[in-house]
Amino acid sequence: MTHTSPLATTALLTILLILPLLLALPTLLLGLQIAAALWPRQHAQSAAPSTQTPNTPPRRPVIAVLVPAHNEEGGIAITLDAIQRQLSASDHLLVIADNCSDRTADIALAAGAHLTSRRDPHHRGKALALAHGLRHLATARIQADILILIDADCWLGEHALDHLAASCQALRRPVQALYLMHASPSAGPARRAAAFAWRLKNDIRAQGRDRLCLPCQLTGSGMAFPAALLSPSLLEQGGLVEDLELGLALTAQGQAPAFCPQAIIHSRFPDSEHAAHIQRTRWEHGHLHLICRDAPRHLLRSLRQRDWRYLALACDLCIPPLSLLLTLSLVADGALLAVWTFSKAGWPWLLPALPLPLLLATLLAAWRQRGRDLLSARQMLWQVPAAMLRKLPLYARFLRHRQREWIASVRDRS
Repeated sequence: MTHTSPLATTALLTILLILPLLLALPTLLLGLQIAAALWPRQHAQSAAPSTQTPNTPPRRPVIAVLVPAHNEEGGIAITLDAIQRQLSASDHLLVIADNCSDRTADIALAAGAHLTSRRDPHHRGKALALAHGLRHLATARIQADILILIDADCWLGEHALDHLAASCQALRRPVQALYLMHASPSAGPARRAAAFAWRLKNDIRAQGRDRLCLPCQLTGSGMAFPAALLSPSLLEQGGLVEDLELGLALTAQGQAPAFCPQAIIHSRFPDSEHAAHIQRTRWEHGHLHLICRDAPRHLLRSLRQRDWRYLALACDLCIPPLSLLLTLSLVADGALLAVWTFSKAGWPWLLPALPLPLLLATLLAAWRQRGRDLLSARQMLWQVPAAMLRKLPLYARFLRHRQREWIASVRDRS
């Protein structure tokens, strides 16, 4: 019988340590964000509520709301009606009908919005549509102090525009609303699990970053900017996840986005599985591509600039999608534990495996406090592994044939 030498065992353990160590930082950072959000509020009152605005917002500056829309005739009237009810007489509402083949433009005009249409089937994407909208504002000489971007499938919480504009004016930097996605009442456990994952990302983690005095990632809708800060050239650089790219680009310029939880924006997951798959693939392939392509550059640049806000946002970018992070961590920790079990290595070799149990504990705590309205205990236990398995083909396609073209999700709203 052949026995493995201590030197060979040590070499094998060293190799197996690489992946857990690489995953340790994003895992611990994610767990820290969740823990900070769940910490009792009375212990977090000193955590710099600089992004907060009063429940009754003060008089606000003139705003222009930009709504990019691609074939949104099924639901854009609801969105525009909600926006119009929060506008003052001096405000502006601009709909950018981007490569539309339905009645989106007609509905926008009937709702009283300004309209500009864009036709370029070979170059699609929300970022390009917004850049076109900014050029239209300049051409039409529409003046505004604050620009607010709202997706055409969203509806607004009470005083959302007031809170965004007031916070953006006070801070003089970008502001991100609390952007929530909801599953339809008839949705199954898988879609409700997706709603919990979205709540974890856009609500719980954003609240945790805010309590830790860290900047907020832009999340695509409910974003407010000082008008002088946003330019078409800055938007045209965006890809599948133009919101993440825009937030990092502005943070590199010293304009880190802030979180404004009083401003709430709502949307809903697509009802059809095909549309949900398109949406999920665009988000996750775009995020992974941004990590591989840009994360090292942003980390190095933030260190050179000695900008802790920029560094914090660059580190946050390195947190991969939750299902992928859990899958990789389980594989890495399982392999490390298996080799450790059949060797005589000491317990310090297992220290890199500790972040995963800590993360699982914080996820369970997040579900207990903020997720039981969506998932029962039994559904939570089997939906998380099921989601990880369902997404394995999506991640495999990223390695072989990642999505490069921006594809809009098909909406099912009436």
